[in-house]
Amino acid sequence: MISVKNLSAAYRDNKVLDNISFDNIEPGTLITLIGPNGAGKSTFFKCLAGIHDLDSGNVYFKDKDIVNISSYDLAQEICYMPQNTYTNAALTVFEVILMSQKFSSGGKVNNDDIEMVSKLLEALKLEEFASRYLSELSGGQRQLVSLAQALIRKPSVLLLDEPTSALDLNHQIESLDLISYVIKEMKIVCIIALHDLSLAGKYSDYIMVLDKGKLVDYGKPKDVLSIDMLKTVYHVKAKIYNDEEGTYINPYKSLTSDESSLAEITKCIKN
Repeated sequence: MISVKNLSAAYRDNKVLDNISFDNIEPGTLITLIGPNGAGKSTFFKCLAGIHDLDSGNVYFKDKDIVNISSYDLAQEICYMPQNTYTNAALTVFEVILMSQKFSSGGKVNNDDIEMVSKLLEALKLEEFASRYLSELSGGQRQLVSLAQALIRKPSVLLLDEPTSALDLNHQIESLDLISYVIKEMKIVCIIALHDLSLAGKYSDYIMVLDKGKLVDYGKPKDVLSIDMLKTVYHVKAKIYNDEEGTYINPYKSLTSDESSLAEITKCIKN
């Protein structure tokens, strides 16, 4: 469905992604992209979606280089949900989701489309916000609306950049349950960036680890989420537990802070 060969990308002279490759990802697969802040995750998503130029390398969708696919056709197939979803457009929740459905159906909306929007709002527990303007919603509520916009387009590839960062724990789990179920049923490739490694260990078929612009590991959660990886990439000591439900992380010490540095920071604040 989608593959990458020797992908590198930069902002001016600052290289952000360096020689990333992975083979075809099959439909119905959920891959979690993890890594520290500044690792290049958002740029990686933009490259896959065809909205950031590559310095070198190729992105292939259904064995076709995306540079040879029109931006409209690519947007029909690959849906990118960025981390920042704020908009000041004077539209209601129902309207923005219906607009996404209209985009995927070639501009025509019928009663079935309206019913689908209503059902999706109900599934995400957003029906009470249907007539509210986006500007009236909290950050978490806007994230759920953006998720609804992405899902209703029924893309072949779904790229979600930290879609649960503003949600409480219950809504994080509900949203990931929904994403996991939908992509399996609809045979969608989903790559999702998460900071919560235990959620990554629970929901992922595979995990990609990005650090300083390089893809440093890729595999099953139980193989990738290791004590050594956490020390090297996150500079954290942690305990790791595996069971039939997934892989869980219990971090207990940062390797980059100590009492003397904490005391110095506190002293600066006090003075």
